[in-house]
Amino acid sequence: MINRLLALAVIILMTIPTQVYSKEKSEIISLYKGSKLIFDDEIGHEEHYYMTSASSQKVIEGDMRRRFCQVPKGVSPLEVVKNFEQAIKKKGGSIIHFSKQANRFTDKKTGERVWFMSKYFANARKQHNHYGYMQLVNYARHYVVGKVATDANDVFISVAASTIENKTYYTLVTVTIKPMDMNNVTLNI
Repeated sequence: MINRLLALAVIILMTIPTQVYSKEKSEIISLYKGSKLIFDDEIGHEEHYYMTSASSQKVIEGDMRRRFCQVPKGVSPLEVVKNFEQAIKKKGGSIIHFSKQANRFTDKKTGERVWFMSKYFANARKQHNHYGYMQLVNYARHYVVGKVATDANDVFISVAASTIENKTYYTLVTVTIKPMDMNNVTLNI
């Protein structure tokens, strides 16, 4: 009887899905205390746009991870962004840009009026049908981007936050700068 129960327990444990992301990977930067993680997308090597001033942006390439979260009731978007700003500074990182109006600017080069959050920041996002996730790019104005240098590589951290239907959401993007593996295709002529 005990052997049957043990075998049944092993079978049940084998069918439970395991967490895809390692604890080590998730510790680049923690989520805001008490956050409810809604999505956690390991995007892979991709481009990420970040603001450098109120009227310009840059693009970097690296291993991108995007998390989307809801914070506890009573926490404002500014509070979320300021906490991430402080965390970056505490680790010796530098703040590249902080904004309370990150949603729209005029591109210096083209003169085009740009909705930064939807045109650039959301680039390469996976599609999800969560209302807050879909609307964050339209409403987020509180934004911070910073860079932390490690011995192995540089890590860029971007956070955008907004209140949507009386709930505060944020997206946390980390981009680890690593060279892309360019040895995956061969040509036989």
